[in-house]
Amino acid sequence: MPTVKYYYLLDTCALILLFDQTTPFLTRKIEKIFEQRFKDKAFIYMPNFCIAEVFNTFAKLRYRKEKISDEVYKTLKEKFRNLIRGGRIIYHYELSRYHVLNVDYIVAFEHQFKIHSKKILSTFDILIISMGIELVRIHGDKNFYIVTNDKRISSFCKNLRRLSSKKRSEFGIPEYIVYPQVIYLKEDEIPSLS
Repeated sequence: MPTVKYYYLLDTCALILLFDQTTPFLTRKIEKIFEQRFKDKAFIYMPNFCIAEVFNTFAKLRYRKEKISDEVYKTLKEKFRNLIRGGRIIYHYELSRYHVLNVDYIVAFEHQFKIHSKKILSTFDILIISMGIELVRIHGDKNFYIVTNDKRISSFCKNLRRLSSKKRSEFGIPEYIVYPQVIYLKEDEIPSLS
């Protein structure tokens, strides 16, 4: 029986690439994750608020930006519903009290790190990282990744992973807190099954 090798937590901007054929290089990367899932070699989580954001993105493309037709809009919604239905392909990951508590190990640094953009992380971005912390505790550090197409999340997590012991101690970060690895789709590769 096949065993799961990787665990992924998908950000909205990563999942949308599965439906957006304008960037085939990035679409191919996200497809690789789903190929691993279909081979039972990966498990895909998606935060419940990101699932809502995907539906909102489709509606924005249809009604606000008028970039897609009604027919395309309905097709995209149905394809996505099939991916999340019953957690068969994408597991709907619920926000919990642990995720909210883990925010405390993130927010102070969000206002200290100089990242590539002047924009700060949104509360949802911080919660994605917080969910990642909990999933690292469950699945281990070697085979868990947040998958995003957001440079800010990627840069921020990479900075968190480099925190010195002194800095962790100064901010009261317990030893059991391991900040998640990130796959930034524009730069990083999807881990191989071999």
